[in-house]
Amino acid sequence: MRLVGICLVARIITTFAFHQNYTVPRNYGPLSKIVIKEERRSLYIGGKNTLFHFNFDLSLQKQDIIGPVNDSKQCNPFDNSCIYMRYQTVNNHISILKSFRNLLIVCGTARQGICYMYDSSDISLKRNFGVIKRIILEVKIHPSCSSQRTKMVMIFFIGQSYDGRKADYFYNEFATLDISNTTNNDWNFDHYSAWSFLSVCDTKRENFKLKFLHIFEANKYIFHVFIRSIIDSGSISYETRISKLCKANHDYGSYEEMVLSCKTPTKYDIGIAAHYDNAQQLYMTFGIRAYHVDNIQADNTQGSVICVFSIDEMIRKFASEVLTKCFKGTPTWGTPSWHCNSTMRSCF
Repeated sequence: MRLVGICLVARIITTFAFHQNYTVPRNYGPLSKIVIKEERRSLYIGGKNTLFHFNFDLSLQKQDIIGPVNDSKQCNPFDNSCIYMRYQTVNNHISILKSFRNLLIVCGTARQGICYMYDSSDISLKRNFGVIKRIILEVKIHPSCSSQRTKMVMIFFIGQSYDGRKADYFYNEFATLDISNTTNNDWNFDHYSAWSFLSVCDTKRENFKLKFLHIFEANKYIFHVFIRSIIDSGSISYETRISKLCKANHDYGSYEEMVLSCKTPTKYDIGIAAHYDNAQQLYMTFGIRAYHVDNIQADNTQGSVICVFSIDEMIRKFASEVLTKCFKGTPTWGTPSWHCNSTMRSCF
């Protein structure tokens, strides 16, 4: 049996640092995002058909097997009467709400990305969101608290990857959700505030694909890192992009996006993973697109590189390249060209 290993390099916890490893069967790979919850001295890792909970010393606390499941892109989730249903692998992605109700949000690639809430102290305990009809693909969720008068508002900025399936099974790619009024731990992400989403126009969906890598908060902004299809002269290519959104404006009127790539002699342009740290640095791995597959992914035979971007420099680049080239220095608000109500953003 081939195995895949996890290696953790921890910062100093008492008076020394340590290196540990834990080996899991290869059939659980690829392992996805690692989420660390320092107050519980725990880390959580999503994998193929499984979810892991470790202590900081990489001792396994619990493993939950959550796949394969009966699924099809041509069927609604849990509709076992659909003739296209087949058992499918679940590749899991984890988001965590730090110090908020002690829960993990876990979203997978099966059942059109429907997410579950897990108790971070016992990952065998899970349940659906309050309204299961909300279909979510590979969700990246970022909580942001802001105070309006005396009320604490919990806003989630969500990116929903799109893989070309029928549009009637899908919702808005970019969304801002207010769950401040949810009660009894029964989250319901079906409550949108006004003008709180961006969606690809139905007339442009046929050849459109979108894959989110990361969402993070920095300064006054929310940034989305993603890969999307570009149609140029009838041919389809893919670009890694980063978007900037003012946190104070939940209506997406301040939305801007630009190309993001690693400047090396070889063009590494397909993002693989991204991480933003407290030092205001965005770390990204890039590869070369695999042209022989339909999915947005890098060719694993062509190598990869790591690039580090300063967020301050990124903000300056938005001002110098996007504002100047698109709007000639005038902060005219609108929506991007892939949105039905796009105005002046033809350079997107």
